[in-house]
Amino acid sequence: MVEADLKGTDLGNAIIDFFAKVGSNEALIYFSGHGAQVVDNLGQKKGYLVTSDCKSENVASTGIGLEGLNGLILNADFSSLVVLLDCCHSGSLLEKSQISSALGTFRSGDRNYFLATACRSHEKAYEGEDYSLFTAAVIKALNSPSADGKVRTAQLNQVIDEELRGSGQEPVVLKSGGEITLVTYPSTGKIEADCSDQLQNAIAKLHSDYEILDDAFFEEVATKVANKQARTQILKLRAANWSMLFQKNYVERDQQGEALEKALQLSEDYGISLMLIRGEPGAGKTALLRWLAYELFCQDKRVFHKKSQNQVGWLEQLREFFEESDGEHFYVIADDLFRDDLFLEELQQNEFLFPLTLIGTTRQNEDRHYELEGLEYEAVCLNLAKPSAVEKERILALPEVQTHLAGKSTAERQQLMDSPIMLVLMLQLSQGKPFHLVLQDIVKNLPHSDRQPLYQAFGVLCSFFQYGIIMPFEILRFCLPDSNCSERFIVSGLDGLIDRTTYGGYEGFTPVHELIAKTVMALDYRPDESHNQPYAWVERPCLLERHLRAIISRLKATQETQKRWLYHSLRLLAVNGEAELASKILQDYSPEIETIHQQNSITGLSYWAKLYTGMALR
Repeated sequence: MVEADLKGTDLGNAIIDFFAKVGSNEALIYFSGHGAQVVDNLGQKKGYLVTSDCKSENVASTGIGLEGLNGLILNADFSSLVVLLDCCHSGSLLEKSQISSALGTFRSGDRNYFLATACRSHEKAYEGEDYSLFTAAVIKALNSPSADGKVRTAQLNQVIDEELRGSGQEPVVLKSGGEITLVTYPSTGKIEADCSDQLQNAIAKLHSDYEILDDAFFEEVATKVANKQARTQILKLRAANWSMLFQKNYVERDQQGEALEKALQLSEDYGISLMLIRGEPGAGKTALLRWLAYELFCQDKRVFHKKSQNQVGWLEQLREFFEESDGEHFYVIADDLFRDDLFLEELQQNEFLFPLTLIGTTRQNEDRHYELEGLEYEAVCLNLAKPSAVEKERILALPEVQTHLAGKSTAERQQLMDSPIMLVLMLQLSQGKPFHLVLQDIVKNLPHSDRQPLYQAFGVLCSFFQYGIIMPFEILRFCLPDSNCSERFIVSGLDGLIDRTTYGGYEGFTPVHELIAKTVMALDYRPDESHNQPYAWVERPCLLERHLRAIISRLKATQETQKRWLYHSLRLLAVNGEAELASKILQDYSPEIETIHQQNSITGLSYWAKLYTGMALR
């Protein structure tokens, strides 16, 4: 604890003395205060912790340089280190090139570390009502022990990520080695008798990247449903999320027994196996996947949900879990497996076998499991059939469907029941009108002025998500009229129409379903007395191309999210039937894209090389 009036020399001496005394013990450094970024004589931006004697003209000489602090960390001899920096521009500690050598140093030894900063190097850290946003998240994590009474760095990472999401500041976290216990409370006694401390520690390491589908998870879902806190709808239809399992409105599928049987059979083999639920958009893949995961949980199977895609080292992380746990078979579920660049790559490079079954969804045209042929993986596929007569009767039995079909003639009912797609069928029957008219009525009610551009925003999101592309808010704004609309305005104005998701290491918005995006983009509706074009604009350039060009002209090569978004967007366009457009963009904006390459890491450049090779451009 230090006094409010603290000079740079005093703080510097205290830090040096601390590192000298810590020896090989565990260490924690927490700083909450001001941070600044200074440009040196070579034009390089450097971050500093600001002390009481700092002024705008002398920060570099009186503050604590994060580059220097990084050097002290590299040369220290601690066994475990936790660093928490809550100040503006704190990401400078972790975003400089020397951190690469730091990672190699830590991983070559037996030390554990967890470094977290409140924001990126170019961002500010914001205040809340009582504490700063970052510090409030840290306090919440420290007051939320797991069942064994411990708060570990994995839990801290998860809480920081959840609490700061959409706040305007992006925390930066680097970690290596094992989990570090931050606080130990008296045990709550809620750990199952057969769960050892070793297993609990192994599970805790997965929390930041996986949802643990256990008693606590499903109890929380059930509680939210009971308290009407769960988000449960797509438009006005019950959504295919976990909440549906507790609302008694999941429509049983004829093939769910077959799905469960296949999944259980795969658990009997030692080694990595793969089960694919295949079908077109709207076929009901995600709903069946969640039902299957819950059924496996009910049969005392261990199930994890992979939360994000393009996670480097995901398979190695699961292997480490197996080695540190009790050796039992376990399942991992995920949507859209083959949209993950690293999914196949890491399976193809893997040399270890352990009892893991991966269950995921995929569209027929995206299925690439044949690329694993010849490797020691067993793979089974379940192709979802069109809704049967029995399944349609189950839909008709839903209360909301009966209400909307009251008074409809037999011919009108039959017309609504003719769709071969489960999502379309359910929406038509629950709303009592054809799918495209349900969507058109929604679009017609969206405000479309420059001050309230919800019609425009929804069109942008749909135009990209029809190819699986998500839109960070910072990029979405490039396509909207000049206005002061905030992220919160978009979220509230399009509530029920869009979701927030993560892909490729960045967070963004999407329409709630790809099939909805595709159908919306075929609507030939234009707001009255408006300069906005209809979504189904067919003249060249189309709306998608217009948006893409507007975005690239404003992208900043130094912004990591924007660089990643451009690569993933062009890749998804190329593999989903728009290779010609992707090629045209690469050629028309070659100087801008070359500037982005110059700011890329080796890993980033390798991704671009794969894109060019696949499109035969380089």
